Amino acid sequence: MFIASLIPGAIAVLILIFVVKVVIKKHPTANIFANMKQVVHRNRPFVMLLIISCIFSLGTFNFSFVLLKASDIGVEKNFIPIVYAVINIAHTIIGVPSGFLADKIGKEKVLLIGYGVFGISSVLMVILSGNALYAYLLAGVFGVYMGISETVQRAVIPRYVSSELRGTAFGIFSIVIGAGFFVGNVLFGFLWDNSGLTSAVMYSVILTLIAMCSMIGFLRKYPERAADVLPIAGPLVAFLDLISRNEAAMSQQGEEHVWIPSRSALQPYEPLFLPSGAFSFLFYQALLKHQ
Repeated sequence: MFIASLIPGAIAVLILIFVVKVVIKKHPTANIFANMKQVVHRNRPFVMLLIISCIFSLGTFNFSFVLLKASDIGVEKNFIPIVYAVINIAHTIIGVPSGFLADKIGKEKVLLIGYGVFGISSVLMVILSGNALYAYLLAGVFGVYMGISETVQRAVIPRYVSSELRGTAFGIFSIVIGAGFFVGNVLFGFLWDNSGLTSAVMYSVILTLIAMCSMIGFLRKYPERAADVLPIAGPLVAFLDLISRNEAAMSQQGEEHVWIPSRSALQPYEPLFLPSGAFSFLFYQALLKHQ
C-alpha cells in the first residue's frame, strides 16, 4: 500500500513538469532581511497571526503518533497501512468542502474549526481504547484536521501582506510553523515516553485551547471585510467576474477568439484558488500557461 501511495506523487510530479509553467520575472535586487523587515514592520495582524499559528503548531503532533496509538489499541501490524490510508482519505475528502466553507465564512474561522477538530482528535487519543476499530475513527478525525489545516492555513496569509512581499511572508510563516511543529513533536514524544500519553495529550490540548482563544480574540480585533469573503467557491466567482468585466471591451473590439485573462488580471484572485482544492489550482495554472 505504501508503494501504491507513490502513484499520486508521480502524477503530481508529471503535472508540475508538463502542466505548470513557471514565468520568471526580473525584479530589482532585494535583500532578504530587508524584505522580512518590511513584512513584519507595523504589520501587527500578520505578526499576531504568526504567533497564534506558532502556539498551535507547538501543540500539534504528527500522524505517526496516531499510527502508534492504533498499534497500542490492538491494530495488527499488517493493518497499520489501512489506518494511514483512512487518514489520507479523510484528508482528501475534506479539502474541497473546507475550501468552499473558507470562501463562504472566512479562512480564519475555518482555521479555528481546524484547531477544534485537532483538539477533539487529541482527546480521542486518550479516551479510545479496548477496540481496534476505534483506531479508524481516530484516523478519520485526525485526517479531517489535516485536510482543513493544510487547505486553509497558508491561504490566510495573502490578506495581510502586499502582493510583492507574499513570497517572503510565506517563507517566514513556513519557518515559524515548521520549527514549532518540530519542537511540538519532540515534546509530545518525550512526554508520552516519560509521563504517559495522558500528559502528552494534556500538553497538546492546553496549547490548542490557548491558540483557539487567541484566534477568537484575533477575529474580534480584525474582523474580515465583506470583500474578503466570497459567497460561493472562489475560483468560479473570480473567473466569472473577470469575464463580465472584459466582455464589453471584447465585443467593442470585434474580438472573436476566446478571451484569456492576463496574469496581472488573475493575480488579485490567486489566493482564492489555494483553499479550493487541486483542481482549482490546476485550472488557475492552465490559464497562466496561455500567457
